[in-house]
Amino acid sequence: MQRPAFGLFLVVSSLACGCLAQDAPRITVANEDAHVPASADGSGSDPMQDLLNWGIQNSDPERLKELMQKYKDKNLTIKDVYGQDMIDAMFVNEGSVMKDMVVQIADFENQSVSDDNLEASLERLNELVEQVDNAGNLHRMGGLRPLLDLGLGHVRSEPVRALALWTLGVAAQNNHPVQADLMDMGGLPLLLGSLPLCTGSKANEEAAGHEYCGKLLFAISGLVKNNQTIQASADSQGLFDWLLDKGMEHPHLGIVKKSLALLDITLSQSPNLQFLSSLPAKQDVASTSLLAHIAGSDMDAAEKALRLVNRLLSLRPMLFRPSFRPELLEAVASAVKKCEHLHGPGDEICDALADLAKHADLALAARELSDDEL
Repeated sequence: MQRPAFGLFLVVSSLACGCLAQDAPRITVANEDAHVPASADGSGSDPMQDLLNWGIQNSDPERLKELMQKYKDKNLTIKDVYGQDMIDAMFVNEGSVMKDMVVQIADFENQSVSDDNLEASLERLNELVEQVDNAGNLHRMGGLRPLLDLGLGHVRSEPVRALALWTLGVAAQNNHPVQADLMDMGGLPLLLGSLPLCTGSKANEEAAGHEYCGKLLFAISGLVKNNQTIQASADSQGLFDWLLDKGMEHPHLGIVKKSLALLDITLSQSPNLQFLSSLPAKQDVASTSLLAHIAGSDMDAAEKALRLVNRLLSLRPMLFRPSFRPELLEAVASAVKKCEHLHGPGDEICDALADLAKHADLALAARELSDDEL
């Protein structure tokens, strides 16, 4: 049997399964400027009504009439034509699925549960908590604590623990209720307490792999970003000193880039963090590290390093050593040359590097002016 277009499927399935509430508005096709009828509970347009409207707009009325007559004559149901899997996929209850995933993840200490099963549950939950409301319900469902314990524990393999941290970061990012829940359960010091595993030192027998450390930084970033209160707490617990001292020096470039980006965005949101007072004592090491990343072969790292240089100069104009200006010009010239070799002259990536360098150079030049020249 030839299957109808997706628009027809929506219309037929809505009509056949009785998905519209008895007191919902009748089938209505409104234009973009028309007022959308409120749902029965007054919360706005009814999702199933909207879905049905879309299906009508994107289907052939004659084909729909013909199809419905065939269903009637042959006593067919939507399930007969499309199968139960399609029905389940169309009308999934995300809250119920989340509860099931949380129950499975919370049983992570049970060794009869395989890593593969845990990974599947974590991946599904990861997809669901991308939606802000789903993430906000995670703690109420009992999901935050097992994610935190699994991610920071040693019961499971490192890839599984990394996936738990990734899911935690997805749920927390730009979501103040989730951030508050994590703080209430002591999540910040627990997460920061695992950073010593990510120094990149081969001498540390308990050192974690770069994939795990990247997800740990992602989870910390999701908790810290866009929340000045949490940023201040993270500052007092040494996060930004670690990013400056260890993160920027890490042998794995992915960790370096996450550290550069988190320092930049946090300083843009909280320009008065206490760790800035320690920068003069570290300026030579920081300068050398930043210049090396700018002159390196990774253009994304070069851009992030230049953005951080500009950010630091905007907050501490006299921070870098006197020789930093010519050193920066040399590093940028090398970066632009490599960029043009990879992408061609005039490429927007290369132009962006040059523009960032100009801003930094102007700030460095201004501090060389005498009082009479100002």
